[in-house]
Amino acid sequence: MGNVKNMRPQNVPLGIPYESIQSQLAQFFDGLLRHVFATTITASTTHFNHGNNKERREAL
Repeated sequence: MGNVKNMRPQNVPLGIPYESIQSQLAQFFDGLLRHVFATTITASTTHFNHGNNKERREAL
């Protein structure tokens, strides 16, 4: 992604400070990225454990 501060949208409603919109968006994306990252880590760990259990069962 490019520099967010230079990407000023043309359709920002008048009367609302752009900086507050930007900080709200930053907080939203920060939370979203944390959620996606945590979900990905959890899913890959679970998948990895399932794979190991399957291999152990086949070895027995």
